[in-house]
Amino acid sequence: MEGFHKNMEKIINLHDMTQYDIKRKIRESKDTREIERWICINSSIKGLSPPMIADILSRDEKTIREWITNFNEEGIAGIERVSPPGKKKRINEQQIKELKLDLEKAPTEHGIEKGYWTTPLINELIEKKTGIKYSKSRICELMKEWDFAIKRPRMKSNLADEKKQKEFIELVFPKRVEEALEKAKLMGLKLLILFTDEAGIRRDGTIHYGWYKKGSIPVIPESNGRFESVKLLGAVGALDGRIHINTVVGKITTEVYANFLIGLSGRYKEYLILIVQDNAPWHGKKKLPVLFKDAGIKNIELCNFPKYSPDMNPCEKLWKWLRETVTHCRYYADLKGLKQSIWRFYKRAYNQKDLAIKRFKTEKNIFECVKTCGKDFEKLGMDYAMA
Repeated sequence: MEGFHKNMEKIINLHDMTQYDIKRKIRESKDTREIERWICINSSIKGLSPPMIADILSRDEKTIREWITNFNEEGIAGIERVSPPGKKKRINEQQIKELKLDLEKAPTEHGIEKGYWTTPLINELIEKKTGIKYSKSRICELMKEWDFAIKRPRMKSNLADEKKQKEFIELVFPKRVEEALEKAKLMGLKLLILFTDEAGIRRDGTIHYGWYKKGSIPVIPESNGRFESVKLLGAVGALDGRIHINTVVGKITTEVYANFLIGLSGRYKEYLILIVQDNAPWHGKKKLPVLFKDAGIKNIELCNFPKYSPDMNPCEKLWKWLRETVTHCRYYADLKGLKQSIWRFYKRAYNQKDLAIKRFKTEKNIFECVKTCGKDFEKLGMDYAMA
């Protein structure tokens, strides 16, 4: 036992090395941790005790004694090891590969009654598969190393027809744009493409993550069942960042929607406006042209997305942006305060064209195939002043 303690306290075996050899190792090594270990050995040879060396290197005494022991027992190999003691990987590559595949599946597929992975659940899975249990912070580090990140899933309708969506992007939309450009040319107008949508913004706050002081529980008031909201009609230009928002009193009907579009028609008299819309009941393609004809409107063309395709509509991104600013973790005592906040957002967003263009990018880029089909927007825009 006495020999074991001496082995930890000072250098008792130089392994045919001289102090000059050790100093050369300090000068030539490119690994800062290895340099630190060689300084420890050199200091011990000079007669410094482990507590003194620990103080100089700002290291724990236990670590210093481990380095001295490693050199006494293994010589150079004990100092130049690739991984420092206690830092070896505890999960092998095959286990990591299997765990990553497991984590790509939902917890329910592993018999766990939860729809998403949490840090404790991941720890349980790792322990079950490998017998190893990690700290919470280490699990977070492993997730980053394995290319996982905390994300919020988005909802998607299971009624969406991906075949029709693909056909819209590759064929239908490029064709409608080409037809609209030709019509605009014949009418002596420029072309403007606007995407429309509707939203109901409730005065109750929408809950979202944020930074708060530890130990406190943030509380957002609610209206206790009085689900009052402000109804909005919106139109955005995904290519140029333009925004239009109108409030609606009462129900949204075909007539109300038509009046909104007629207002846009009057605002952009020098344009043929291609309105790209979803399939809401008040977007009736039969009734709207009749209302336009009665109002003497000739500069509006309609194009409908495939059913259940909100992920293709840039105007959906406008509502997401608005909610982030106006309703996330905010409560309004009355609709007046909510309306005021909406219009403050509108005024700011209206003048942030570059930011709006970025915000209006959708998961499925419907403009992509206009170029791949040979109908280059920029070239056409030069000829027909695409807005």
